[in-house]
Amino acid sequence: MTVTGITHAFPGAEGPFGRMVYRKEAAKFLGVKPRTLIRYEELGLIKAHKNVVNGRVHYVDTELLALLGSRLNQSRGVVLYCRSAVLGSKHNPNNDVHARLEEQVNLMVSYCSKAGIRVDEVIKDVGPGTGQVGLPGLDRLMELVIRKKVSMVVVETPDRLARWGMGHILERFLAWHGVELHIACPALARKDLVEELKQDLTEIIYESKRLLGEL
Repeated sequence: MTVTGITHAFPGAEGPFGRMVYRKEAAKFLGVKPRTLIRYEELGLIKAHKNVVNGRVHYVDTELLALLGSRLNQSRGVVLYCRSAVLGSKHNPNNDVHARLEEQVNLMVSYCSKAGIRVDEVIKDVGPGTGQVGLPGLDRLMELVIRKKVSMVVVETPDRLARWGMGHILERFLAWHGVELHIACPALARKDLVEELKQDLTEIIYESKRLLGEL
């Protein structure tokens, strides 16, 4: 089952993971039905808050993360997968790919810690997410999955695993092997997304011209 990221309950909420989540989105995040979430409230596992303006029930995201971690079956390992693309000029000190990758790793380690998710291995890659370039980290991840050593893969956004058609193929690959894919946030920040898409499209156009004999 793919678990989607937390939906922001309040427009303009700062931070990649939001603050408050309404009941429907909270149930989807935990992979349960809304009535199961109500039972969790009755058992005292999570506290519900009612919006005095519209009467809708919402939850604090950190409490949802803690509940998710307590429910996670960790008989097999949990892998945190992080990938960063090389953007723009390699000589630009403000665009250091390794610095951005470590920032992503630190953010996601903190995220998993709040969720109570024990991360058994952090796999890091530098490169595009088109699938046209072999990435050693992704190879390592697939090997672990095939060997039945992984119960969950955690990524910041779907784009970190891969994009275009390759992303859907990898999601199905994980599902076939009984591996849960947990996505912390639905999408990359717009600036990073635009830059990575430009890079991907450039590589795809270059490869297309090469196959057509135009290069």
